[in-house]
Amino acid sequence: MMNIVEIAVLGLACWRLTSLLYQEKGPFDVFKKLRERLGITHIEDKPCVYPDKFLCQLFSCVWCLSVWIAAILTISYIFLPIVTIYFSVWLSLSTIAIGLDKWLVVVE
Repeated sequence: MMNIVEIAVLGLACWRLTSLLYQEKGPFDVFKKLRERLGITHIEDKPCVYPDKFLCQLFSCVWCLSVWIAAILTISYIFLPIVTIYFSVWLSLSTIAIGLDKWLVVVE
């Protein structure tokens, strides 16, 4: 059974991974290239045109994509809990750093 810390870590990781896949370029434009391979068109590095295909439509909705990412993380946690938690900690720390950066920029 998951404890509250694991749920929080997995939740932050879910948001980070969803954000990467939905809108960010990523290192070496890997996520942008993935979206382009799916047929998604970008303007000024932001995804904007989504063909009428299942994966393109999935990537067009952050809410829908997050449900699938959460499902994948949950299933992964069931079968590989230690690996999933360590992977999720990595993404969660990135989420916290991004949140702090945005908060500190607003506070300044």
